[in-house]
Amino acid sequence: MEEMMRQAQESYRQEYASMPYDGPVYGCRREELMLPMQDGVRLYTEIFKPEGLAQFPVLIQRSCYPHQQPLYEINGAELTRRGYGYVVQTCRGGLTEKQRLQFYKNDGNQRNISGFCALVVDIKG
Repeated sequence: MEEMMRQAQESYRQEYASMPYDGPVYGCRREELMLPMQDGVRLYTEIFKPEGLAQFPVLIQRSCYPHQQPLYEINGAELTRRGYGYVVQTCRGGLTEKQRLQFYKNDGNQRNISGFCALVVDIKG
């Protein structure tokens, strides 16, 4: 498993290195929080922001695979370097959350609209 993750990380780095980018380069500010949903459940969320920008486009990723954390960190560093914000959130029932994991059942029904709640959070610089 460790070797597979090492290979995936190298693949991510090579992919980003192959993408031409001639714009300004920004530093990265990283924040971790337990974001509360409407029903009080708190979901682990990481926010990566480009340093020096007050406004920026944001890419949001939700995942139930916290073991892929090293890949999310590569995404965060590379995207903020290019002036994008990046948010990655563990889905309801994920391994960093205290509920039983039930794919497509306890994260997207009418009462638990966690994906929508993640979109309306203010992540100003």
